[in-house]
Amino acid sequence: MPDSYTEVQKKLTKESIFIALIKLLEKHQFNEVTITQITNLAGVSRMAFYRNYNVKEDIITTYLDELFNEFMNEIKNSRASEKYDVALLYFSYFKERKDFIEVLIKSGLIYIFYDRLSYYLFNFLESIGGNNLPYNNYLTRYASGGLYSILIEWINNDTKESVEEMAKLIAEINI
Repeated sequence: MPDSYTEVQKKLTKESIFIALIKLLEKHQFNEVTITQITNLAGVSRMAFYRNYNVKEDIITTYLDELFNEFMNEIKNSRASEKYDVALLYFSYFKERKDFIEVLIKSGLIYIFYDRLSYYLFNFLESIGGNNLPYNNYLTRYASGGLYSILIEWINNDTKESVEEMAKLIAEINI
């Protein structure tokens, strides 16, 4: 069933706002960017912004949710069951989005990535029966902290190591 006009319009509005924010972050610090600048560049009204978001950070959170949902679907569709295979997907997926991750790092918004990674990792572990582990919240934070930190270090080092090397590294670490 095709999306309704309203759903398509809402999606286009969100895409325009996201693209505008990313363009502004190429020249300005996040705290300097105003909602007026975002909406003007996106060609949408402030009302359209507030229909979709409460604050500027919500733009990044919404986009990351889309990315992580897509990533989780890739994991499910691949039927990856070994740590190496999941790590290979993780590094491959986010290497393709390296420019976006670099914008998050540069603008000080990378903490949102960590927050969403933790959320999706917790749900993923729960979906495969990992919620029976003692101290699951702590284990999730530990694992997501490691995955997050290694990804950021790898990106900061211009992804010199191959995705295969990074996946092997993760597979050999007990997280």
